[in-house]
Amino acid sequence: IYTLSLHDALPILVIVGVIAVFLPVFKLLKAYNGRKRELGQQSAGEQAEALGGSPARPDDDPLENRYVNLVAELSLAAGIPAPAAYVLRDDDSINAFALSGADDSLALAVSRGALDNLTRDELQAVLGHEFGHIENGDPALYNRLSAMLAGYFATGSREEQEQIGRAHV
Repeated sequence: IYTLSLHDALPILVIVGVIAVFLPVFKLLKAYNGRKRELGQQSAGEQAEALGGSPARPDDDPLENRYVNLVAELSLAAGIPAPAAYVLRDDDSINAFALSGADDSLALAVSRGALDNLTRDELQAVLGHEFGHIENGDPALYNRLSAMLAGYFATGSREEQEQIGRAHV
């Protein structure tokens, strides 16, 4: 039986160590770049729809009409084009977020819970907060962070990767 001395095994251990370090880093960078590229090709509206939103219907719902009017008012006050207005109709929580996408598209999304539970003034305050994110360029930062998280989770199991993929579709 042949036994390896530490001196003989050292090159093999170095190679295994290098592979053990660089393979996850490669997977992370590949997933990050893929997600970044994907987000860079999607419009803000496509991103909102991927997250469960659909365009606001101001003609069919007085609360959605109020929302669209507030978006128009705040856009005028901020001196920026009005972002597309989306509603997360299956979300009863109180939530809102801003998105940016390809070709500098912008979208705002609010949950049905926000429309149903907030007064006009409260909804205006929430939307004003989201306009602040737009003014600061935060949605572009969120896209980069989302890509980083996709890269981070790509080093996990196949099941975790599939869950992340479903969350970002």
